Parts: sequence; structure tokens; C-alpha cells
Amino acid sequence: DMNLSFSVLTANIISILLIGTLYLANRQKAEYDRDMRLLQQMMVTIGIANISDCCVYYLAGSSNIVIKVLVFLSGSGLFLGNVMIGYLWAKFIMVHMDIPFSDIRRNIYRTIGLISIVLLVINIFYPLVFSVSDGRYQRGFAYIIFLIFAAFYILDSLYLYVKRVKKNGSLKLFPVHIFLIPVILGVVIQAFFVEIAITWTSIAISVSGIMTALKKVFLLGQRYSYQITFDTQSEDEDEWRLIAYYRENGEKKSCDIRMKEDTWSQTFEMIGELELEECREVSSSEGTFVRLYYSDETSRQVKPDQQTMKELEAFFVELLEEFQGK
Repeated sequence: DMNLSFSVLTANIISILLIGTLYLANRQKAEYDRDMRLLQQMMVTIGIANISDCCVYYLAGSSNIVIKVLVFLSGSGLFLGNVMIGYLWAKFIMVHMDIPFSDIRRNIYRTIGLISIVLLVINIFYPLVFSVSDGRYQRGFAYIIFLIFAAFYILDSLYLYVKRVKKNGSLKLFPVHIFLIPVILGVVIQAFFVEIAITWTSIAISVSGIMTALKKVFLLGQRYSYQITFDTQSEDEDEWRLIAYYRENGEKKSCDIRMKEDTWSQTFEMIGELELEECREVSSSEGTFVRLYYSDETSRQVKPDQQTMKELEAFFVELLEEFQGK
């Protein structure tokens, strides 16, 4: 089926372009960000799975022994990738939310990985997991075991997440559903329609969603101070607060304004263009600095150049004057 063949290729190409762009755009950040390192490992897994998916779909009918081996390895890689994504997601939850990786949980995770490898080795001699014959790729009865393993990782991560939220209160800035909903939809569709290549594209969408939602940025300085934050008290989910701290006649004062999407989206676009995360880290004694806060309650202090600091100050002063004049 030409249409189906085109859809498989299109889905995998879109996935590769998406995660490839995200990987390159965040490569430098991964040097100091634990979350980003795990997300990039997920991207690599997704990219390998996309290529493997194309190999299985388009080369399964070849009689060449080398191609047959490639198809078999690609099929094994797809199943191993399912388990690896589940593991990396659960590990991401633990790292991001500072949840200890207990010895019991580590041993369970390792056991799942070992069982997966053993099943794929057995599959070489007896098609428990999948088979490729007469140009057709078919799942074996052990296929469900890999789905159970992936589901275990996701359910365990949800258990850890809920447990941590109950202990520390609402963590509104970490929306796990952004990852889970596309993944669950993709897995369900793929389970019923084996010929549709949607799982890995849905996982790529999930990873990009997490990267978009992961971070909130505050800006602080010593001579002047501006803070942008999501207003958790507001009933309007699209409302943000800008708080400016300043001194007047030696007395510390503040100005609190509400921003709608058109304003704060413009603000964050400007912040992104200044590439603050690429600036060198400094201590509080450095003088004027920018502090970046993240949703995992960590922060970094960076030192932009003088021109960038002037642009930031001018932007916020103009923003405040605009709101105060209304």
C-alpha cells in the first residue's frame, strides 16, 4: 500500500526532525543540566527507534542475508527501545524531583532490563517476541511482556510523583500528563493497528512537550530586581505576574502587575533571544547578575555582558511604565 508506506516514512521523518532539532538546540545545556542529559538520552533512543522502524518496514522482504540480519537487529532494537524509554522516563522523574533511587528499585529495574535482553536473545532461535518471514513482520505472544515492562516504569514513576507531591505540595509546573497522554494514545493505536507507525512519533511529541513545560524563568539582579512568575492564586490559567523590586528614598518597594499571554509571551521570547542560559555562571558577589530559577527548585546565577543587562533593564522599565500608565 503506497499510502501506508508514505505515512510510515513521514511519521518517522517528522519524529527525527523534531528530536534532532531539540537535541542540537539543547546540546550545550546538557553539560550542566541533569534533566537535559536524561531527555537527550531519550531523544537518542527515539532517533534509533525511528531508523529501526523504517528498516523493519521497508527491508523485511529482502532475501539478502545482511539485510535480514539488519531487519532482525532493528526489530530487537524497537522492543528494547520500549523498555529503555520507560526506564529513562522513570529515572527522569526521580532526578527531576530529587527522589532517591533505592537499591530495591534499582535491582527491579535492572532485572526488567536483563529479562528483556534474554527474551530477545531467545527470539533469535525461537520467535517469542517477533518474527520476520515471507516478507512480513509479525509480533509474537511475548510482545505483551514488553508492554507490561514499559507500563510498569510509567506506573512506578506516577507512584513516585504522587508520593512526592503529597509530601511537598502541588508541583504545578511539572505537568506529567504532557508526556503521558501522547504516549498512551500512541501505544494504544499502535497495539490495535500494527501497520501504523505512531508510537515513536508520539513519544517524540511527549519529550518536546516536557522540554517546553519544564522550565520557568525568574530574573533577579542586585541593583534592580524583576521577577516573572506564574500566579498560582489566579483563576485565570493564562495570567502571569511581574513583580519589580526597587528602592525609593532608601526604602524597599515593589510594583506588582498582571500580564496576559500577549505580554508574557513577548517577554519570554525576548529572554530566549538574549540566550541567558549560555552565559557563564557567577557567585552573588559578582555584582549585577541574572538568576535563573527552574521548576525543580534549582537555580543558576549567570553574568550576561553589560549590553545585555542594559537591554534587560530597559525592557522591564518600559514594561512597568506601560502598565503603571494604564
